[in-house]
Amino acid sequence: MSELSEVRAALGADDLETTLQAARRVVAERDAAQARKQADLDELKRRLGLAHRTLTAHCQRRDEQAAEIARLNRTGGGSLHPTIRQLAEWFADGAGTSLRSVPLRSEVIAALAAPLDGIGEFAAERWRQIDAKGWTLGHDDQHSHGELILAARCYAFAALLVETGTDLDTVSRLAGKHWPWASASWRPSTDVRRNLAKAGALLAAEADRLKRL
Repeated sequence: MSELSEVRAALGADDLETTLQAARRVVAERDAAQARKQADLDELKRRLGLAHRTLTAHCQRRDEQAAEIARLNRTGGGSLHPTIRQLAEWFADGAGTSLRSVPLRSEVIAALAAPLDGIGEFAAERWRQIDAKGWTLGHDDQHSHGELILAARCYAFAALLVETGTDLDTVSRLAGKHWPWASASWRPSTDVRRNLAKAGALLAAEADRLKRL
């Protein structure tokens, strides 16, 4: 029976209370239906807003990454490496932010390091940590108690010890004394610049983490 028919049937009854109850019920059901529609509309608006913010943030990250690649090439003083060009075009197409979908990952990393300046080496190591090690932004966000800074300090200290002629076993023991994670992940090198690259990449990861807060 429709709402109108129910009201009409109730109005024909002898019991006035029955008529009032039926009218209240109709009004309550109508209000409830309107409230559900409004709730559905609000939820749709919320989801659309979230999707818009996510897309905007993704586009901003993509543009920043493409700009950084271009900057690294300019500081290298040479023509754009084909693989870096492919990577920049891939970012511009909005394909995503994971290097795992890019062919020749090792070539990308080598190309980024080609200029052999400090910033280039830091950037190449940062890409390697994300791609080969799986140390993603979400992974970095879990280390909110200074672990990344402490790890960078360990590698910077290792670089100093190696540069002063300290043997690797002693470097590993002294510089790794405050390593924040499992000892198996502590891998200092006899190459001073390699240790500095790891330290720089870890500091960059911490700076990026703080920027996301």
